[in-house]
Amino acid sequence: MTLLSEIVHSCSNRHVAYAALSSIGGDFAKLVVARATLSSLAPGLFVAATVKEFSRRAEDYEWDGLEDAMRGADQPVLTGLRHILDRSMSSEWSHVSPEQCSRQPRGEGPSHALA
Repeated sequence: MTLLSEIVHSCSNRHVAYAALSSIGGDFAKLVVARATLSSLAPGLFVAATVKEFSRRAEDYEWDGLEDAMRGADQPVLTGLRHILDRSMSSEWSHVSPEQCSRQPRGEGPSHALA
């Protein structure tokens, strides 16, 4: 299995997606949690849906960009996931802050666990 297909296969599962997001952590994860909350989705489900949507709609140049982002990375799968999330949501994140995530996502632990 290539790293590109591994990202899609593994991170399309909401539990794996949540664990990967937790591994990424920091402000980036807080922004994803905030965006998920605004969408009324648990973070793992939001990440899994974003990965599935990317795999369905991505053009060749977007796959090439993902591959370029992963090349030489210490953690290529997490780097690739971050790249997918960033590219998929960049236009929507300009107005989202981590403070907007005020309620706990259901079934996936407290949002502060991603800090």
